[in-house]
Amino acid sequence: MKTQNGKKILGLSLVTALLLGSSAYAGHVVGADAAAAYVASTPAKQFSFGGLNLENVTVNMVTGIDNVPIDGTFDPITGEYPQMALGDSYESSVFGSGDDKSDPATRLGYVVQKVWPISEPTGIKVVNNDTATSSGKPQNCIMGSSYQRYQNMDDDTSGSGFLDTTHVDGPKPVICSSDAGTSKRIQLILNQNVVANANAGEYGQYVDLVFNIDSPDGLNRYQVFQKVSNFTGKRLDGFTLEVLNSAGIPDANLTLSLGIGEEEDSLGDLTGGDLFAAEEMAFYPPGLWGDGSKKHLPIGWFDSAPSGYYVSLNEANNTMTSADVQFGGNYVPLFGNWQPDKWVAWGMHIVIDPLEEPELIAYWGNHPDRPDEAPAWYYGMDHNLTDGVDTNFTTPSQAEIDKWEANPEKYVIDDIEDLPNISLNYIVNVGVGIDNNFTIRVTPKVSVDQTPPSYISKDDNESYIVPPQLWVKPTADAGPDKTVQVNETVTITGTGTDSDGEIVSYEWKYGTEIVATTASFDHTPDTVEPSTFTLTVTDNNGLKGTDSMNLTVTAVPVVTPPAVTPPIYIPSSSGGGCTYNPNSKSFDMTFLLIMGLGLLYPFRRRFLK
Repeated sequence: MKTQNGKKILGLSLVTALLLGSSAYAGHVVGADAAAAYVASTPAKQFSFGGLNLENVTVNMVTGIDNVPIDGTFDPITGEYPQMALGDSYESSVFGSGDDKSDPATRLGYVVQKVWPISEPTGIKVVNNDTATSSGKPQNCIMGSSYQRYQNMDDDTSGSGFLDTTHVDGPKPVICSSDAGTSKRIQLILNQNVVANANAGEYGQYVDLVFNIDSPDGLNRYQVFQKVSNFTGKRLDGFTLEVLNSAGIPDANLTLSLGIGEEEDSLGDLTGGDLFAAEEMAFYPPGLWGDGSKKHLPIGWFDSAPSGYYVSLNEANNTMTSADVQFGGNYVPLFGNWQPDKWVAWGMHIVIDPLEEPELIAYWGNHPDRPDEAPAWYYGMDHNLTDGVDTNFTTPSQAEIDKWEANPEKYVIDDIEDLPNISLNYIVNVGVGIDNNFTIRVTPKVSVDQTPPSYISKDDNESYIVPPQLWVKPTADAGPDKTVQVNETVTITGTGTDSDGEIVSYEWKYGTEIVATTASFDHTPDTVEPSTFTLTVTDNNGLKGTDSMNLTVTAVPVVTPPAVTPPIYIPSSSGGGCTYNPNSKSFDMTFLLIMGLGLLYPFRRRFLK
């Protein structure tokens, strides 16, 4: 997937631009034609920008699976945001009224969506007039900002309808009538601050999402596709959901509907049927429980029966409340009541497409019919067949485990991220007299039972998941860095350790050249330049560990004799004596003359007599 270069700007209609003059609006989506994709020449067909009002929201650019903040500013007025690459996304932090949005410690939760190039900020969009919807469901909807791949198109040279597609029709946005496997739902993640002051059996703090809409001139109906994710650290016993006006108070022109008796036939006449089944109001992910989905196969991975909460409306039809007890399926026998993310079970996943989510093939936990047994690896429901034999909730064979061990890049142990998520279906009826936004308020209820699942261990009051280690990569140690003179032989020694097996081979490389296949080897450098040697150890499972050491090579020092400095004679302060200057020829002649006169002294006396 190619990266997007330069700035990315969503076109705004004239109506949108005028509405942006008010600080109350962070953008405005004005319509969508279900039969046409977004193209730059039709700026009125907005799909991502402006569905979420930002007065209590801060939008941050993040990257990676852990949503690490990175530099990048989303402009809430123009819809402009900086260059994004594969793995980048936006995280919309949600705060309470009056909270300091510059302090992440006060946030109540956040809205996330798929990463680039599948979705755009700010993670929520409003789609109007999707005529492909049917059976009485609204032609307007509020949903996530995802785009989807093109399928079965002969001229689709890019292989995708995502934002960086090169297809002539441009990106292909997900709209109201798109199928359930196209990431339509808004994911609202509730964090620890929401329940920090709530005791067991009490409601926590509410979290508000404000949606921008067109001011209605009649009755407008919006189906809301939403998830509520439990990242609070506590078990929950359900929630309440309210619809409020821009001032945060109930309004007779704002009501909720569960679609009861609102089904229509092809002619638009009411049939008396319901738009959603009772099990579809607040439910754990289909595919794990229920009828299945593209993501998990046609039958639920854990159970073909759905699981979740039944819901009811109050007399004013503006508050939806979930029942205290979960219904159906085996969620509770397996995992207990609505569990937080810290207790989510681990699964064995197979990576088929790096751009798609890994497929779950086994989980680590309890058997649904034998919850008192020790945790183990289990297949799910009817998803693994060996020689035609059903392996429903049986343990994998040793041959299967060996296959996992031999392919650690393909078979990955990771948490089953959908387990703390509840999906919601409901409709908001917006009547005349409502301004250009309304509020959905979600308030979670803390469960009386805070018992962790049996596959959880506790240490120092910190709960954590203890999956088995089917394999452990070996550890290589290339030894300390060394310094040696050129043409001097040095011995380089490395070691390898493996906690669940043994080291079967060693390999030393200099660059791409293999220089040794033993733990220790001798090396004689012939040039004065640094070298890096990398040791790779391989264990009996075929897993590898690497480490490197640096060799600094110095030149042989040149030995030169020390310089000899001649003595210097200084005349005495009395003025007598003689100073010898070895460089003076006149001094030498004088000295010889005096010596000669001394030798002639005896002869002088004899002849002068």
